[in-house]
Amino acid sequence: MIYFHSVSAQRLPYTFDHLKVSDNSIENIIKCMLKDRNGYLWLGTASGLKRYDSGFTTTFKHNSKDDNSLVHNSIESLCEDKQGRIWVGTTEGICFFDKKKNAFFTFKELNKTDYACLNIICDSRGNIWFSIRDKGLYKFDTKTNKLYNFSIESSQTKKLSSNRVFRKGLVEDPNKNGLWISCNEALNFLDYSSQKIYNKSFNPKKADVFNLTNISALTTNENNLVFTDNHNQEIVWYNTRLQKNVRTFGLNPNPNISFSGVYQLFFDSNSNIWVSSYNKKMAYIDLKKQQLIPIEYEKGNSISFSAYNFIDIFQEKNGTIWFGTQNGINTINGLATQNPNEQLFEVYDFSKELFRNKPNDFFRDFRVDEKTAAGGCLQMKTV
Repeated sequence: MIYFHSVSAQRLPYTFDHLKVSDNSIENIIKCMLKDRNGYLWLGTASGLKRYDSGFTTTFKHNSKDDNSLVHNSIESLCEDKQGRIWVGTTEGICFFDKKKNAFFTFKELNKTDYACLNIICDSRGNIWFSIRDKGLYKFDTKTNKLYNFSIESSQTKKLSSNRVFRKGLVEDPNKNGLWISCNEALNFLDYSSQKIYNKSFNPKKADVFNLTNISALTTNENNLVFTDNHNQEIVWYNTRLQKNVRTFGLNPNPNISFSGVYQLFFDSNSNIWVSSYNKKMAYIDLKKQQLIPIEYEKGNSISFSAYNFIDIFQEKNGTIWFGTQNGINTINGLATQNPNEQLFEVYDFSKELFRNKPNDFFRDFRVDEKTAAGGCLQMKTV
């Protein structure tokens, strides 16, 4: 195993510019965004779903008199399936939007007040997986249109360690043979072929990774599952083929930096890591220099990050990095990611184009699909 010891750096190699509507404004909370295969930008807000294309915005709302409307206006998660349908996780269940029929289709058995969908992904086989808060994991088989539930109440070999799946705690294995699920009790692996779930309660091969009890954010990097071990305050690279840890990186280079419950890990195109935690700590990790650099929010400083942490993050193929925060959007231009000391930052003002006469709307999450055209930049109005 390779061990990396983090070292404090003098400064972050980027500065930040940002859109700020107002102090502590709920309109700035950004959790969910998706750029689909057709180039449309889908924005999840607390008061509906918006589709943006070259200055034209379509807003979708829940209508109690229309069974084919959005199931609920508060959006939590988004994904696009292999058929081009847009799946929407809300605080009261899930639905999907059929572009050809221009209509939403829901699952009545899942559309309830306590059925918040915090994660939703489309796997390599085309099936949809999503987690419902305190209800476990669900699979929608797109070939049979059947719905399956995996929970702590399931049979022994299909039992989750807990019904509470962390936000950002659901990823497909790098080998495309199963799913990794981070619950509040332990790590789980669901094998596609057998539909068995491996964890601390069902661990016939005695894999050490299932003995860890405080894992939150999950992501992948090359052939590795990457996760945060909050107990040991480190990032762990777990090679799923070799079934062993191959690398670690400590998150506590000095007593002034303490991450409690990391919920966002992201590798950029240079294989550097961006980290955000529940206790309002952020960091940029330069793996080549083995440096952990804190990202500070300084209220009133126009070039600092715009909030105490970021909720979501993605990078376009042209290099541009987007950060969703509780206080607007931050971006780093693609050229800057290649040349950190010569960065160019852009601020995108959504208020005029997307929220005209609708001051109470706000974003919830964002994501970009893997078929986005190379070099395709999200075209928004700059401030």
